[in-house]
Amino acid sequence: MLSRWTEDRRRSTQHHVLPPAADAPEEGLISLIMFMEVDIEQFIEPFAPPVGGDIFYEPVLATDYFTQRAQAATVA
Repeated sequence: MLSRWTEDRRRSTQHHVLPPAADAPEEGLISLIMFMEVDIEQFIEPFAPPVGGDIFYEPVLATDYFTQRAQAATVA
């Protein structure tokens, strides 16, 4: 969402979770994918310059954005 708000001028870091070690395959893993609270009925739109940049993202409903991001999350 940070990328969309700032039109890629500010990006959140990518998060990686490694699989359990071969000698402890039952080890549980926990990964949190969201660290913010947003009204899911609001549109996410890029900020105007100077915060936003030159790339234009279409406004998207927050609930649709989070659904897309959750569907894109994979476990490798």
